Amino acid sequence: MQKISIGDITKLIPILKLAKEKAIEFSDNGDFLSAIKLAKSGLKLSPRDDEFMMIIGVAYLDLENYADALIYLKRAVLKTNDSEIKAVIREIESGEYQKNIENNKDN
Repeated sequence: MQKISIGDITKLIPILKLAKEKAIEFSDNGDFLSAIKLAKSGLKLSPRDDEFMMIIGVAYLDLENYADALIYLKRAVLKTNDSEIKAVIREIESGEYQKNIENNKDN
């Protein structure tokens, strides 16, 4: 495995920040698949990045792909221990989240 220098990390940080901003922009514009693709590319560079995991998880939620959303949200909550993410995970696992989505569609 190649050793990464501090200089390499310093160069990588703004690239990752820009990738997150662009992925969020894609998601905000309804292009969830592009958001997922870009965030997954970011995870290849920074595999433990909880923000990329959250972007992917939320994009999968917007696509109503709950199984994949759970995978990434659970990975993110391991890093952040965020109570709101934990609540969303519980709602998805109980089916309550999906029920609320369906009810909102009907209204």
